[in-house]
Amino acid sequence: MLVEWLLLLSSLSNLSRYDCFLRGKRLSPDGPCYGYRPIGPDGKAQDFKWYTYNEVWEMVQDFASGLIHQNLVPEKDGYRIIGVYGKNSVDWVLTEQSCNAYGMTLCPIYDTLGADSVEFILQQTEMKTCVCAPEETLKLLALGDKTPDLKMIIHMGDIDPKTREIAKQHNIEMMTTKELMAIGHDHRVVNTPPHAEDICTICYTSGTTGMPKGVLISHRNFISAVSGCLYTGICPVVGDCYLSYLPLAHVLERIMNLAMLIGGARIGFYQGSTRTILDDIRALRPTVFTSVPRLLNKIYDALTEKISQQYAIVRFLFNRGLTVKQAQMEA
Repeated sequence: MLVEWLLLLSSLSNLSRYDCFLRGKRLSPDGPCYGYRPIGPDGKAQDFKWYTYNEVWEMVQDFASGLIHQNLVPEKDGYRIIGVYGKNSVDWVLTEQSCNAYGMTLCPIYDTLGADSVEFILQQTEMKTCVCAPEETLKLLALGDKTPDLKMIIHMGDIDPKTREIAKQHNIEMMTTKELMAIGHDHRVVNTPPHAEDICTICYTSGTTGMPKGVLISHRNFISAVSGCLYTGICPVVGDCYLSYLPLAHVLERIMNLAMLIGGARIGFYQGSTRTILDDIRALRPTVFTSVPRLLNKIYDALTEKISQQYAIVRFLFNRGLTVKQAQMEA
């Protein structure tokens, strides 16, 4: 396994993110790739539903072909830019993989950005189309006529008639991701893979010091970053599983997703709230989990409080088990 990874790393420099997905598809064509938790009739999240690598590839071709057939991502100044605005989801990564396979440039927008920053990004990139979650669709429409270049919103989920009417008032068309993919399915376009030096994404900073700054990141930049990730010892294989909850608008999460895909592993998306993250962890049982201190501190505080309220024997068994586990990990 180590030799295989070293050979892979030595050949990555001239590859694109699209090539990395193809490797995962080759390793696990009918294995799970992306998963999410449907909400049941009782309002509770059910077990993860998975799309295989082959199924994802078919969906990507439909998605991208729909964009191209409808001319929703026209070229301007050498770039074909499309935005994506929302939390981690299957639709988010379908947009990303469509860009990777068809040579488009993805411009993610943080779902926590203020209206001024979002307006600035849309004006600077002059994007015609943005793929949006329901909450973010309303944020874009609230900008009114301040983003004249935006002509189409691809909506993740069903569209409320009132929302569609507001969009018409601002000369913005709307369609769902399902509608777009249906069009693409009937009008398939052969993909045009990008080169390593092509711009993969425009990553805007959080805007803590003035307006956000757009950083041009090539496929080679991403591959270099993921190579560093693999060198640290994170070498995913087909049986691995990853819980994606950190914002995909940030390159760290996209690098981790890419590392999983190279190895043919599977990626499950959280429900959209850190309040239910432990429930998602129990349902998915990830073998790799990237997090931040703030969430880990919350989990630690919640567990220690719960244990402190138990009987003495329960506290003893918990602490004993934790001590043994730590000793085994150190060994």
